[in-house]
Amino acid sequence: MLTLIYSVLIWAVTGLTLALHWRKSPMHLVVLIALMIAIVGTFYPLTSVIVEPITWRNLSGFDETLINEVQLNYLAAALGIFMVAIVANVVSTSVSATWHRNVTTNVRLRDRYTVVVLFIAGTALYGIYVMQVGLDTLISRENFAAKYAEGAGFGAFALGLNIAILSCVWAEGGKVGRKMRLLFRTVGFVIVVWSIAGIAVRSYAATLLIAYLYLYCRSSNIRLHQVKPSLILALGVIWILAEVFSMLRSNPDVLVAMALAMKQGSAIPPEIGAVVGGSEFSHPFITFGEVIRDRSAGDLAGASYIRELIAVVPQRIWPERPDTLAQEFARMSYTEFALRGGGTGFSLLAEGWLNFGTFTGPFLAAAVLVSLLVILEKRGRANPDGPIARLLPVYALPVVMAERSSLIVSLKQVAAISIVALVVFATYWLVASPASTLRGRQAMRQRLIGTQN
Repeated sequence: MLTLIYSVLIWAVTGLTLALHWRKSPMHLVVLIALMIAIVGTFYPLTSVIVEPITWRNLSGFDETLINEVQLNYLAAALGIFMVAIVANVVSTSVSATWHRNVTTNVRLRDRYTVVVLFIAGTALYGIYVMQVGLDTLISRENFAAKYAEGAGFGAFALGLNIAILSCVWAEGGKVGRKMRLLFRTVGFVIVVWSIAGIAVRSYAATLLIAYLYLYCRSSNIRLHQVKPSLILALGVIWILAEVFSMLRSNPDVLVAMALAMKQGSAIPPEIGAVVGGSEFSHPFITFGEVIRDRSAGDLAGASYIRELIAVVPQRIWPERPDTLAQEFARMSYTEFALRGGGTGFSLLAEGWLNFGTFTGPFLAAAVLVSLLVILEKRGRANPDGPIARLLPVYALPVVMAERSSLIVSLKQVAAISIVALVVFATYWLVASPASTLRGRQAMRQRLIGTQN
């Protein structure tokens, strides 16, 4: 009963947050994180009542009391998001809710230059990564963890694929011309095929597809109150396909077993438990429960945020760098899996709980992250053709997946991509447009001289 009460409260608070964003895009970053916190905080508790979860995770001691304690902290996070949303609406600027563009020749040239340079840099870096790790290792279906073990220390090169994805997104959202946009849509399609059928890392495909959806909602001025049930149904189908892909990757025979169970008249095939236990919505909740079970609230007193700032240093530069919370958790709780190069992710809210205690920690963790998202969205809306507006779509998936990692690690990849993009963006004014800038200054001088005369 308490599980249901907590679930209702989490969704009630989330509903209030969505009401404050009713006339904003359904892909607004605050909307995304609010929905994910609510889904993760209620999915496992409710579905595990219906079917016994099947998972490789350690569910020892996962009784209703522990589940409810985890839910209390998700409720705290939902409240943190809601409070920031209230403040953001009170102090909101007069920026229009509609995206307006004042396109100039410089914007077109700058976007084309940025797209091409990002693509060249991204493919070059990722090409080095493929050569270092080995094509056979990357596409192996027998040991998925091997690619991560072999790729340790080459994270900067692996980032190349994300940069190539950014070039596709920048082309889609920028002013580059129809032919270039179609060309980079083709590049995006190749990346999706490679990530799913090649290396079986669906996060790359998801980054691209969610970014395109973000751009579609933005360009079409779709608002949250305009979302139709058909879109929600489509997103549900996409989620089911993602879960099926995950199951097939780990156990190709699971669909056959489910079909046989249903043919024999089973109302709920036990294999459905694999969907519950193995879902992306369950893992952060289970991780949080394991942390509460094995650790003490407020144990780190803020130390992990300082330690993880150091942990962003590439491993090739500092082989003995401190472990992230995710690496430490995997090594202590799933030693054999960690030794093979595997990981479990972590939990943004569990990190808050470890640092600042029950309720307060998750509340602050969610509030800080959402405050950053509010600032980014407002800056992007204030300058629709600026670099932040171009980058926002690729932030969508990291925001959705933020509850599967710690705060600094979540920001690490986003920051790395952003820095590369901003450097490329800045070099346009130094390399690609000095002539046009000079002509502009000369024309201004001529006008000033004419005025004075």
